Amino acid sequence: MQHLTISLEGIDGTRLLDDWQWLLAGSHRLLAVTRMGDAFVEKADGEVIFLDTLEGNLKHAATNQNAFLKLLQVGAFDPTWFNPDMVALLEASSEHLAPGQCYCYKIPPVLGGSLESANVKAISAMVHFSIMGQLHEQTRHLPPGAKISHFKIVE
Repeated sequence: MQHLTISLEGIDGTRLLDDWQWLLAGSHRLLAVTRMGDAFVEKADGEVIFLDTLEGNLKHAATNQNAFLKLLQVGAFDPTWFNPDMVALLEASSEHLAPGQCYCYKIPPVLGGSLESANVKAISAMVHFSIMGQLHEQTRHLPPGAKISHFKIVE
């Protein structure tokens, strides 16, 4: 799994997820961050959920951490969780991650950005999760295709 995720060394998991509290609600613990800037989170009841920062939603990953680890060991996970093809393309084009970074869309698709590798760059995971959490919180009630004239990022 190491080639699909970033190291959590030096990353405060609670702080990383601060701007996602509107969606996560309740007690939770960060388990992993993918190279494409999504996360696996363990809920208080043990369920492991996938925080999709691209879509701004949660998806069930496994009933508990042991079941999650087993899925990873046997390769029986949803390939969209890690987007290995995009990661390989980015790394082949010399877009490498420094410690504490993940990949992020320069113009998020929710704002009309493309899903092409040319629209992706390495960024601080803390910054990525903050921006995407705030963006999705502010746009979650808009109908599909709604025009967005502005949004606000706070520190």
